[in-house]
Amino acid sequence: MASSENQGLQAGLIISVILVIGLGVTTYLFYSQWAAAEADLLARQKELSDSTAAVTKAQGELNDMKRIAGWLDTDAIDKIKVDFAKETEALLAGRQADAVSYKVLMQELQSTNSEQIKRIADLETENNGLKTTNEQREAAKQAQIDELNKALTAAQDELKKRTEEFTTTANTLAEAKTALEGQIAAAQQDAAKAKADAQKKVEELTTALNRLQEVVRVNVELIDGMKNESFEIPHGQITFVNQRNRTVWLNLGSEDNLRRQVVFAVYPSDENSVGNDLKRKATVEVTNVLGPHLAEARIRDDEIQNPIISGDKIHTVLWAPGEELHVALAGRMDLNGDGGNDIETLRSLIEGAGAIIDAEVDESGVLKGAITAKTTYLILGAEPRQVGGDTAQIDAYTKLRREAIQFGLKTISMEQFLKRSGWSDIRRVLNFVRPGTAAEFLDKGSDINRPTSSGKTSALFRERRPEQEKKPEPANP
Repeated sequence: MASSENQGLQAGLIISVILVIGLGVTTYLFYSQWAAAEADLLARQKELSDSTAAVTKAQGELNDMKRIAGWLDTDAIDKIKVDFAKETEALLAGRQADAVSYKVLMQELQSTNSEQIKRIADLETENNGLKTTNEQREAAKQAQIDELNKALTAAQDELKKRTEEFTTTANTLAEAKTALEGQIAAAQQDAAKAKADAQKKVEELTTALNRLQEVVRVNVELIDGMKNESFEIPHGQITFVNQRNRTVWLNLGSEDNLRRQVVFAVYPSDENSVGNDLKRKATVEVTNVLGPHLAEARIRDDEIQNPIISGDKIHTVLWAPGEELHVALAGRMDLNGDGGNDIETLRSLIEGAGAIIDAEVDESGVLKGAITAKTTYLILGAEPRQVGGDTAQIDAYTKLRREAIQFGLKTISMEQFLKRSGWSDIRRVLNFVRPGTAAEFLDKGSDINRPTSSGKTSALFRERRPEQEKKPEPANP
């Protein structure tokens, strides 16, 4: 009995020990898991705190950016994107929307604003110059050029003065170098600085000089555009017409330095601008100078339906009353459209009318002569063609056009020159059958019923001529 009780106690003791051990192990395991979970919880709480702080900071920065860009803190990003797309649509200029930002736009606007401010300043300067030119537009062109040349001379004198000041400074520094051997390094530095400043001033004056030359060019073009003295004002008019003899008389003569063979284009008497080539009705060639302001001319070409009448205006580009015309030639001169260069024909036409060729480019590309202040205008032909690698023709052509702009010359195309000088292409008439005589072209009709001339002519059919200019009576001795 006692043995059975001992066994029961032992079994209970063993079970108790096992339970205690199991409870301890279970408690340890639960404690370990709880500690790990607590550590993970703390880590997640710290991560949440950091994330919350980052979100708060990002939200603050976002609100700052909204205010900088002009939106409210409460405006949604979608609304901001829509507004931004609308505001920048006109400024994209072909670029992708994601390539443009307010910073880029502000930089572009700032650059554009600076350029506009500079342009406004330049326009104000130009406007002041144009205002001055407009006030003096009634003065002669030569007076304007003289005034601008005076300003140019003043600028050159200023440049010379600055150069002399630099030379004086350099000499002073050289003397100081000799006198102060101990300070030679400092003196050389000062001299280098003075030289750099002087060179900078020279560059500034050169820039100003170039601008002044551009102003001269613009003002000359403006004056020519307002006056149009060369190509729109008639030189004279037809005073008398004899259609039977195809002869006219002009109100120009020896006191106008008119010479024979000068060809005039004829324009209607009611035409205000003789520069309109569509209004040209005929051409006449001077055959005889009869008096101080009277000359006879033959009709070279006209139209039956639009005959020359008294009062019609005349003009030519190869002559001016009391002046000696000077011209320059540039480009390829194809007068008859055959693809060749008819420079010799053009030269004969100009020199035959008494005009002088100041500058031209020969066929090898050599520039002969030079444009001067006496040159009246530039006759511009077709741009020369480049043959192989030789650019001499094109270079000379470009140089001559540049000089014409610098001198403020008026430019006239070769076609306009030929029309306004009365030139016409002389084409040969060939007889491919046999040689003919003038007699073959006479009327071979019958002489029957043809009246015989009595040798007397009615006054109605006598040749009509204008009255000669009255010569001044000699003064009584």
